[in-house]
Amino acid sequence: MHFTVDYFALGLLLGIGFLLYFLKHHLFVKMPAPSLAFSRLKDLHLPTWRTRAAAYPFYLHLAALTCFILAFCDPHFLWPYSSKNQNQALPFREEPTEGIAIYLALDQSGSMAESVQVDGASVPKIDVLKRVTKQFILDHPSDLMGLVSFARVPRVLVPLTLDQSTLLKQLSQLQIVKKPEDDGTAIGYAIFKTANLIAATRHFADESPAGEKPPYTIKSAIIIVVTDGFQDPSRLDQGNRLRTIELDDAAAYAKSQGIRVYVINIDPILASADYAPHRRQLQTITALTGGKFYLVSNNQGLADIYADINRLEKGTISPEMAAKAHHDQIPEVRFSLYPFFLGIGLLCLLMALLLDSFIFRRVP
Repeated sequence: MHFTVDYFALGLLLGIGFLLYFLKHHLFVKMPAPSLAFSRLKDLHLPTWRTRAAAYPFYLHLAALTCFILAFCDPHFLWPYSSKNQNQALPFREEPTEGIAIYLALDQSGSMAESVQVDGASVPKIDVLKRVTKQFILDHPSDLMGLVSFARVPRVLVPLTLDQSTLLKQLSQLQIVKKPEDDGTAIGYAIFKTANLIAATRHFADESPAGEKPPYTIKSAIIIVVTDGFQDPSRLDQGNRLRTIELDDAAAYAKSQGIRVYVINIDPILASADYAPHRRQLQTITALTGGKFYLVSNNQGLADIYADINRLEKGTISPEMAAKAHHDQIPEVRFSLYPFFLGIGLLCLLMALLLDSFIFRRVP
């Protein structure tokens, strides 16, 4: 916690004070006040409470002026925001106009409730995903980012946006599907639908009036799929060509739209020989788009994988600048004192007016 004031207002007041001092001592000649000699009458009577308190209105006016000056300087305390609200992020100070369009397609199938070992503790996969993805979002303040969750079908949680607060809020509310009929791992459908969302966003930007620059230019686009399984659509969707679209077809469509696809599998069991065909398929479709397939292991965790993608996909600012921007924008609680000074000043002014009007009235 630290105390500060509005330094611009303070400087303005000092400037006005110096100006008044200069005018008083250099431009205005002090003339002697007229006087009249008369006998000393003060000793002829004892002072009353009225005479002793006659100067109170002047002091009250002076106190009111002091309070108004302090209020104008806006004194206030600042301290870091409560840790329970750390999901809220401030917007980037300078509104970016170009960057990468990133969609995070996050698996919410029932298997994501299973636990994995993290730093010696057993943690559900969905919690590991949310914790690390949160930092990934904070590291991209100038890039458009959206959230898609998928199990049997993909659902758009947040369309492409620069609003990190909304992204973090929706991420924190991500839960695994509860109903068996909603379960599944339709990775192909998730990639195809997300690629369509990016294509629609680009089309909207291209439809800007002639000669008018779109508010945000997408330099490149990527999809990051985070899952603990492989392509496994729900049996209830057999015969539905869209919901059971193959990974190859979805990747080919993403490539046609200039979108790179990254797939991150967070279940180390996929490294076993039994799942080699699935690994090769995921490696093939990501390489087709210019992306990459990752498998979380003891040597490379999800945070390291996100960092590697950061190095591959350079945004409009470096990760170091993004980290600095986030550090500079840590939310702070502000407690201003100017309302109290205004209230005290108005109270002093009111008391001075009442005393002058009813108790210490002067006869001209």
